[in-house]
Order: sequence, then C-alpha cells, then structure tokens
Amino acid sequence: MGARPVQVTRQLLIETLVVATAGALAGVFLAMGMGRTLAWVVAIKDVPLDLGGGIDIATLAFTVALTILATLISGLAPAAMAAHSDLNETLKDGGRGGGSGRKSHRLRRFIVAGEMGLAIVALIGAGLLWRSFRNASGIQPGFDRTNVSVSYFYLSYAGYSGPEQWRFCRELRSRMEAKPGVIGVTYSDVVPMSTPSGGGLVPWHKLEIPGYVPTPNEQMMIHRATVPPGYFKLLGIAMLEGRDFTESDSVDAPMVIIVNETFARRFFHGSYPIGRKVGLEGNLTTVVGLVKDSKYHTPTEGPLPFFYIPFRQWFYPGLNFSIFVKTAGDPLTMTPVLRREALALNPDATFTTQLLVDANGRSLSNLNAGASLLGVVGALSMLLAAIGLYSVMSYAVSQRTQEMAIRMAMGAQPRQVLRQVLWEALVMTAPGVLAGVVIMLAAAEVLGDMLVSVSVTDPLTFAGAAVFLGVVAVLASYFPARRATKCDPMAALRSN
Repeated sequence: MGARPVQVTRQLLIETLVVATAGALAGVFLAMGMGRTLAWVVAIKDVPLDLGGGIDIATLAFTVALTILATLISGLAPAAMAAHSDLNETLKDGGRGGGSGRKSHRLRRFIVAGEMGLAIVALIGAGLLWRSFRNASGIQPGFDRTNVSVSYFYLSYAGYSGPEQWRFCRELRSRMEAKPGVIGVTYSDVVPMSTPSGGGLVPWHKLEIPGYVPTPNEQMMIHRATVPPGYFKLLGIAMLEGRDFTESDSVDAPMVIIVNETFARRFFHGSYPIGRKVGLEGNLTTVVGLVKDSKYHTPTEGPLPFFYIPFRQWFYPGLNFSIFVKTAGDPLTMTPVLRREALALNPDATFTTQLLVDANGRSLSNLNAGASLLGVVGALSMLLAAIGLYSVMSYAVSQRTQEMAIRMAMGAQPRQVLRQVLWEALVMTAPGVLAGVVIMLAAAEVLGDMLVSVSVTDPLTFAGAAVFLGVVAVLASYFPARRATKCDPMAALRSN
C-alpha cells in the first residue's frame, strides 16, 4: 500500500514497546510483593532472610533499560523481515493470512527451541543440585545429634570476662543436669556445621609444630573449638588416645589441646601424638588427647585437621558460646527451663535455641538455595516454553486448516492428523533440548565442585528432564492438534 520500510519498522517497534511496557509494569508490581515468597523458597529453617528491599531508582532504571532492550530484540527481527521481504513471495506463502512467510515461521520455531533449551538447562541443574542436597543431608557428621538442642549466648558483648563466662556456663550446666529428662549439658564457642559460609565463622589459629616443615604454599591456619570436660562424651565423639580435658586444666595450668586423627596424621606423620608440643599464638601447648574425625564445616568436606582447647584456658573479647542440651525426649521442651535458669544467673542472658540437626542444615544452605532457585527458574522457563509452543502450534494449525481439510477429505483419520501435529511439535522442541543438554555437558567443570555423590553427567537426571519437557511439549501442542481434527473439511475448503 506504499508504506516505507522505516514506517513498518516504527509501527512494529511501537507495538512491541507497548507489550513490553505492560509486562515490565506487571513485573514491578509482582516484585514488590515477592520478597517474602522468595525468602520462603530459599531460606533454611530458623535462619531469617529478608529480601523485601523495595523498589528504588536503580531498580526502576534497570527495568526501563531491560524493557527497551526487550523491545529492540523482539521488534527489530520481525520488522527487518517485514521491511525487506519479497511482497509476491509473502502473499503466495501467506495466502489470505497475509503475513505468514517461511522466514517468520522459522523464527518462531527458533524461539521455541531456544525456550526449550533454557528450560532444560535449568531443570537439569535443579535436578542435579536437588539430588546433591539429598545426598549431602544423609552424610553422617561424626557426632551424635539425637535429641540435642543448641542455644546461642552472647554474654561477651555484655562485658563478661573469660572467668565470668566460664562460671556462668559451669553453673548453668550444673543446674540443667539436675533437671528430670536431661541426659547431659555441654558448651562451646563453635557449633559444628552451622555456618553457611562453610567454616568462615569457625575460629582458627596459626600453629607452629616442632619437627614439621610446612610446604612453601601451605597455610598453617587450623580451625579449633573451645570445649569443657565431657564435650566429646555428650556428642559421641570417640576418644582414641590420651585423656579428656579436666577442671584442673585452668587458666593457671599449662596449656593443653586435643587433636583429631587428621591433625595427628598430617603434622605428626602418624606417630603417637600424646605429649607432642604445638606452638599456639606464642604459647607452647601439649597434646593430651586424640579424638576421632568428624565434620566441622559442611557434610561434604574431606578430612580436615582440627584441634580443641579447654574452654577455661582461652578467652578473648567477642568470644561467645553455645549451650548443648541432650534430653531423653524432645530437647526443645527444656528451652523454657533453660531460659528461667539462665535469667536467674544473669538478667542479660538472652539466647535463641534450635535443634542441633537444624543448625547443621545451615551448612547446606547454599546448595539448598541453588536447587530451589534453579527449580523456580526451571518451572518459569518451562511455562514460557509451553506457552510459546502452544501459540506457535495454534497459529501453524490455523494456517494449515485447508491442508488438513484436504487430507481428511482424502481419507486421513483424525488420529493421523493428531499424530502428525504432535510429531511436528516434538521435532520443533528436539533441537532446543539437544542444545540444552550440550550446554550442561559443557558446564560440567563448573557444576562438578557443587555436586555430592552424583555425576554431573548423571543419565537419570538428564533423561528425566528431557522426558518431562517432552511431556510438556505434547500437552502444549495437544489442544491445537485436537482442534485441527474437529474441523469440517468442506467448511474449511469453502473458507479458503
């Protein structure tokens, strides 16, 4: 009709901008109320997470930029195709539909394939991380968590000195152990496997060990915990050699430590560790005990050197502690009793309590959050891919009504037409699924360090994601295909 290419391009970009702006506005309003939902998806039990930061200028600017970018990406390709297409060829290809050329059809197929590829990448990633999370959750930590609660105290910030903290803990333990149903009580400045950072909050010290020469790049920063007598017995950590700490291991007594198996194997070359000397921050300590290895930071870690210091012998400002209570039944029922006894000793003795097994869940928070977020992304990608496939198949069926009418008039059965449309949908999605699988295989090295007891090329996860996406593709194309089988051949022929 005489329109210039620039006019066609401008019209399509304006139409695309209207749609993109509407989507961006809907997204902004959804984002304003989804902070709590996202926190619920990724949060670990009893670990607060606030994602309700609100919408600021930077967020709005990013949204505007993203809207413009989406407009350009989505609008320029069809605009260029429409502006530079051969009119006669387009009219012949599109028939009375007007705008259905081969190029536009190929573009739609390419977009659907891309959506399917992104969906399977997210689904495979979520599946691998979810299986890793399940495997990691089943790893035994090397200590007994049955019916054990842990309560976090922060008396150091209230001005408590080292001896005052020790007297508070000893008296509180004595009072709690006298309560019916309490099996034992202990305390420490470290709760094993309770930090999302994988040990970043576990104290460490630089050690000097006579007779051991570190390698050039070896860091002698070894993690430790301060514990009282009876700590290992209550948590079921076996004492292999030597003795436990005693009340005589006071601040005025010679400093002693207890080491784990990996510590002795690495620094003492497997020789008898009892009586060996270790330099600790300028102090010469003596090894008095050897305990079995356990997990300290995450359940997926390998054997690590670790040592223990008597709670009474080590203190610095900011050193806080946690009380472990082991009971015959549910340990959380003793929390009110613990609060009453703690406040009786000091009105500032406020604390928070959770099960030790729940505290250990923090060490898997990164893996859990990754699996949850990838699962959400995978579900959204799959939904978008299904919508895209449905729209493409619905449009393709509407454009081929005459062809299908001729087939049915020539004797084709409805089930044959249905099977043909479904097969075309699967063929359309197959390149995207294949591309997604190739991308995941190429990313094996990136995911490898995050997986636990599952291969990055796990065939069950890959096959499950592909089959699941294939089912979604069939369902998305079923209704357009079903509609094609319901058309009246004569009516379809007359309308075309």
